[in-house]
Amino acid sequence: MANDLVIRLDIEDALVLKDTSIDTKKFFAKGLHWKLRAKTENSDRTGNEEKLSVYLFCNWESENPDWICDWTTEFVLINSDNTKHVTNTLEYQCKFDDSHRGFFGILKWSSVIDEKEGFLVNGGLKVEARIRANKVAGMRISNRMDFSTPIDNISNIVLLVEGRRLHVSKQILSMCSPVFYSLFFGGFNETSKEEVEIKEVDYDQFLDFLNVLHPTTFTEILKRTVPYILALADRFQVDTVLEKAESYLIASKEFETAEKLAFADKFRLNILLARFFHALSEHVFLCGCSSQARGTLTTKQFKSFSSDTKAAICERLMELANKKASAES
Repeated sequence: MANDLVIRLDIEDALVLKDTSIDTKKFFAKGLHWKLRAKTENSDRTGNEEKLSVYLFCNWESENPDWICDWTTEFVLINSDNTKHVTNTLEYQCKFDDSHRGFFGILKWSSVIDEKEGFLVNGGLKVEARIRANKVAGMRISNRMDFSTPIDNISNIVLLVEGRRLHVSKQILSMCSPVFYSLFFGGFNETSKEEVEIKEVDYDQFLDFLNVLHPTTFTEILKRTVPYILALADRFQVDTVLEKAESYLIASKEFETAEKLAFADKFRLNILLARFFHALSEHVFLCGCSSQARGTLTTKQFKSFSSDTKAAICERLMELANKKASAES
């Protein structure tokens, strides 16, 4: 059976593994993110000997508690002699609270760094994970585009971001964003260009933003991505993406109340703000106190809120305090 993904970790200076772990970049396959990590380990599970250990991470950033992935992976420590690779195959089911698994103690560290053994070449090591995702369940499979190549009859403009090309459709982006509409059809100099540079954006962040924006793709918003997804949606005035990010924040348990309020204030997320006031009302009348609100008011984030948001919070607290006093009298 063919592999769904092969990840190779090239370690230029193997000796750094004595002090730290090294990860590959993220890869995307079967609707999931994957990465490989190498480190040295000396523990009970390695027989109290220092050994090279390799770990495979699967979908580790997802906040969906219901997903599972059954996978089979062949871990390979590459040798300069193709007949002497060290391999081990592991079958495992990853899930929300157990997103990584590895080949503990793949080889003694002393053997790994002994150039006579053939693993260390010019001071470097190579490790591979040959992955088959046998079953994925409990989640909507992400459907991402990398926009690196044009699509016939669809792509008609190139966006240059940090010197890299993204092939997109003027019409699709313009339907989602008045900023893109003005850029492509508003009579600016860019209107007649085949390539338009988008400045002051990170390429990977902008690619994530396009995948949330695009109607034919599905990309999960995460704790790590929501700050820049909101910032880009605000910059390009994409209301649908702002709404998706707001819905994520409403449902998420990954942020404190003050952090959510900061997002609501900065990006004018009125539904999220209204949810706060509703929760505040319930907390005051069910618990007989407003400690949660006072905690929010004393956070450093409150100082950066707009005057309107500060006033709305204070006004609401006074209103609730008056109602509570009336009810007790």
